[in-house]
Amino acid sequence: MSAQKPRILITGATGQVGQKTISFLQNNDSIEIVAAVRSAAKAQAFQDKGIATVILDFDNEATYTDALKDIDRIFIVTGYTVDMLRQSKALLDATQLPVGIISRLWRQHWRERNIR
Repeated sequence: MSAQKPRILITGATGQVGQKTISFLQNNDSIEIVAAVRSAAKAQAFQDKGIATVILDFDNEATYTDALKDIDRIFIVTGYTVDMLRQSKALLDATQLPVGIISRLWRQHWRERNIR
């Protein structure tokens, strides 16, 4: 963990869940948010708001090392296809961080909201 604020990597930063997560955490002065994006073009909107970015492409494991440098925690946003689960596992395997997993939290929330 870094000596200063913990750096939290938010995957899926350009998607709905990632954007809401960043909005929720953005004013928390005890952490530093790092938005994971697939391209430099997508990074610009976050950089304009003062949010650090890294290039991370789940389909390209060569991007993992640089994206994970100096990261203390990860918020992983993926779907539930076999490929996405494989990609999440590959990313977690590439980290040296202790991992806690809350399975299908967002999916359960969506179901509860739409059943009523």
